[in-house]
Amino acid sequence: MKSNDMEQIDFAVEDSAPIEEPCDNPIIDELGMELSSKPKKHQKTTEKDQSQNSDPAVNWKETTNFQKLKSIHKRSAKIMINPPSHNEDPNPINLFRKFFDSKVINLLINYTVTYSDFMRRNYNVCYKKSKAMEERISPTEMETFIGIWILIGLVRIPYMNDYWSSSDLYGNKVISSAMPKDRFDALYDMLHLSCSNCPNQCIENLLPIANKIRTNFQKNVHPGKRVCIKEVPIPYKDKPRGIHTKIFGVYDCSLSYLWNFAFVRGSYTEIENNLGKNTILNLVDGLESRDCHLYFGKRHSSVQLAMILNDLGINFTAKIDRNEGCLPPKTKRSSIPKYYSCRDILYCAWTDKRPMHFISNRESVSNTVKTKQRSDRAPETLCRPKLAEKYEKFKDGAIEFNKYISSTEKFSGRVWKSIFNFLVQAAIINSFIIYNQFTGLKKTKRNRLDTFKKSLGLDLIRYNSGKDRPQTEEPMEKMNYHRKCAHCSGSYNRTEYKCKVCNKPCHLKCYEAHLAICRVDGSGEEYEE
Repeated sequence: MKSNDMEQIDFAVEDSAPIEEPCDNPIIDELGMELSSKPKKHQKTTEKDQSQNSDPAVNWKETTNFQKLKSIHKRSAKIMINPPSHNEDPNPINLFRKFFDSKVINLLINYTVTYSDFMRRNYNVCYKKSKAMEERISPTEMETFIGIWILIGLVRIPYMNDYWSSSDLYGNKVISSAMPKDRFDALYDMLHLSCSNCPNQCIENLLPIANKIRTNFQKNVHPGKRVCIKEVPIPYKDKPRGIHTKIFGVYDCSLSYLWNFAFVRGSYTEIENNLGKNTILNLVDGLESRDCHLYFGKRHSSVQLAMILNDLGINFTAKIDRNEGCLPPKTKRSSIPKYYSCRDILYCAWTDKRPMHFISNRESVSNTVKTKQRSDRAPETLCRPKLAEKYEKFKDGAIEFNKYISSTEKFSGRVWKSIFNFLVQAAIINSFIIYNQFTGLKKTKRNRLDTFKKSLGLDLIRYNSGKDRPQTEEPMEKMNYHRKCAHCSGSYNRTEYKCKVCNKPCHLKCYEAHLAICRVDGSGEEYEE
């Protein structure tokens, strides 16, 4: 009989299958193998067969006494926040620059300039956008763009162009005075997060910037004793699709601080086995040396993952699906918890309103007995495992972070721009968490984050108010009519300025090159002013 594959482990079934009688007219398939003309009937697996389909190395035994896994030679898991330097105040812009530092800004500039040059050479980019991207991008201008991006998320209007409108109803003077509309549209359209020149970027191409931001998250804050892993979909404003981009994040349960993250996107063609297990193992990298307790849900938990985490010395508590392999045989539902142990791992089966199953290597066998008084019935005694109480308490450690991140949709139909929006919002929320720790403010009002975003966006625009464009040596007089540039004459290269030396029309960007030519006469001597 064929072997059943369960999590890359082969298990042989002792029961022999019924012998089929030979067929006179066999069916030949494409590979030349004979197939029986009578299809086999599907046989339901019983509890006896399910108990046989288990790993021989996993031998569960019912227990009433289970000792916790002792942590040896591990650092104490205390929340540690790296404070700003002595010259810096813990204001919003300084905390935000801890995550979006100069390295991240320079990467954004390099990738955006490379992509805009590629689109100008190989694709039909409209004249206005390509013209606006001819000027160089400075770090201050990129920070101004991010500040406008943050303020646009606070002030919602139907169309993005209305922020630069002259109407008193829609126009925003703060945004319109910070950057021209054509320049913002060019940066918004040509914004690129990878060295790839493909307009539709893959998630793998976004790793350079994502890795730097992830490193900054881990460098500035060390998590505490309780951490959890949550799977959150990234907001995507477009037609409904079967493929979604999700994020696996490691959050500190007390602060709701995003410490580590990984992007995962589905696929129609390729199916990756053990995706959740591999992603969780990548996320917990760095927690082996700390005495942390990890909580995660049943969607990605398994006995095989529990064995690996136990060998790494990571404390964990998770829900587990009863249909997973290598578990004890099914028993009758009971309100009294039942415990099983195997290789320093504890398994708990308990029924409240529905069956619940937990697996852990840190908790012990202990229950909480409560008496529930009812008016129409006799008092009812409820027995609840402490393992379940702690899990329900710490599993939603990222609930505050997810509340803030769920309402940050932007005017974008591309997935990777939604990912960029997520990175910006994650940096804002993490800096807001650190800001509350330094200032001692309590999270009593919802609008505290909106106030923090407002001050951060205004600071990014105020400190970078200069347009930082190349300056000329001499001022140029403005002409009353359009003329072609003498240095780069063409059908579209018209200008409103002229050179004061030779009185010829010239662009602002061509003035330095034109000035070197017009100061030299035919004999090679410099022109005397």
